Amino acid sequence: MILRIVVLGATCVCLLYVLGGAESGYSQQPHSANAHASMTDSRDVAPEMQSLIKAIAGRWSTSIKLEPSGAAPNGGAGEGEEIWRPGPGGFTLLEEEHNRMPYGERFLLALQWWDKSTNSFHGMLCNGSGPSGCNLESTKSVLKWDGMRFVIDMEFSTNDKRMMWHEVFTDFTPTSFTQTGDIGEVGGPLKRSITIHATKIGKVDGPFPK
Repeated sequence: MILRIVVLGATCVCLLYVLGGAESGYSQQPHSANAHASMTDSRDVAPEMQSLIKAIAGRWSTSIKLEPSGAAPNGGAGEGEEIWRPGPGGFTLLEEEHNRMPYGERFLLALQWWDKSTNSFHGMLCNGSGPSGCNLESTKSVLKWDGMRFVIDMEFSTNDKRMMWHEVFTDFTPTSFTQTGDIGEVGGPLKRSITIHATKIGKVDGPFPK
C-alpha cells in the first residue's frame, strides 16, 4: 500500500468498539462460559476474513523498490515495517505502516472488513500524504482475496485525471509475501510503480482458537 502514501488521500478511519457487559453481571460468569462466547464470536467471522488474517497477520520488515515517478524521478529504494493485526473478535483487519523512503518517512493506517450484505471486502485508509490526510473516495476501493492473492483496486483523481491504483499481495509463505503496485489512467495501461518484499519478524495476537 505504500504508493497510496504518496499519491492518494484516504478516508478517516472509524474504529469499531465492542461494548462489554456490566462488571456486576458478567464478572461472575465462569471463565469457561466466557471462552465459549469468544469461540462463538469467532465462528461468526466470515471464512474469507479468517483466511486473510491467518495469511497476513503479523509484524513484517519490508524492502522497497521504487520505479521512476514524480515523487522519485530516478526510482530508488526504501525500507520499513508493516503491522497487520485483527480487531476485536477478528471482524476487522488493521494495517499500520512506517516507511523510510528517498523523499522522507511515510505513515499509513488502513482498515479492512467483510460486508455480509455484499459478500465482499471493504476498506478505509488514512495517511500523511498531504494536508487533507483522509479522503472518502477510498471507501469505493474494490478488495478481493481468493486465498492466494489479496488485490486492491482504487480510483482517485489527480491533475484533472481519473487514475487507477492496482495493488497485489501474493507469494504468501508463513514468513514472507510480495507486494506490487501499478498505476495509470482509468481505462488505460497500468505501469509498475513499486515492489515490496516482506519478511516476518514477529507475531500479533490472533482472535481464533487454535
